[in-house]
Amino acid sequence: MLSDAGALATAFTAARLWGRVAGVPTLVITASMTWITRGDDRMTTTQQQTDELASSRRHNRAIALALVGLLFALVVYAWAVDFVTLTGERTIYTAQCRGGSWEGKRCSGSLEAGARYRFRALPAHSEVLFWTAGSPEPAGKFTDCKVESGRNWSCPANAEAGRTVTLQMLHGEPEADASHRTLELHSISKVHWMLLRVGVSLGSTANE
Repeated sequence: MLSDAGALATAFTAARLWGRVAGVPTLVITASMTWITRGDDRMTTTQQQTDELASSRRHNRAIALALVGLLFALVVYAWAVDFVTLTGERTIYTAQCRGGSWEGKRCSGSLEAGARYRFRALPAHSEVLFWTAGSPEPAGKFTDCKVESGRNWSCPANAEAGRTVTLQMLHGEPEADASHRTLELHSISKVHWMLLRVGVSLGSTANE
């Protein structure tokens, strides 16, 4: 098989021979073959540009899909850990020990989904509102709090402390009250709580 260059050279030689036989001036033959060669080069350049454009589009599509996948993963993670919302709210999911008792973080019976305690930090007022999701009870309020954000705050106990499970949030996690002025705290992850709701347990241990 001849290469492209060899094929063009052979065609050029054949065209010159044919031109002599037919009486066509050599200059005309040379000009025609030059135009054909340049046209072939133009076609090659156009094909290269098309291939580069297609490659660029595939690359951009791959990047877009990767970014969408990353965004989806971040959304799922934020949902799973119940990250603090833009309004500074935090929900604490708890577990109950059925058919047994708590031994520290471990339930000697079986875990079941408990109440969900919600907190909303108000830095401008040094207050934290709290309530139990699904309960008809009105929201309570801690005052004179030290509030950095919805993930970091602490409040002194008041008469309503016994309605909720913590007086302090540290890095988004509730801290148990050593003085037992609040309800007993046995927190679990949001995913674990939802699984318990449908009868699936991931063990017999709580986070706190």
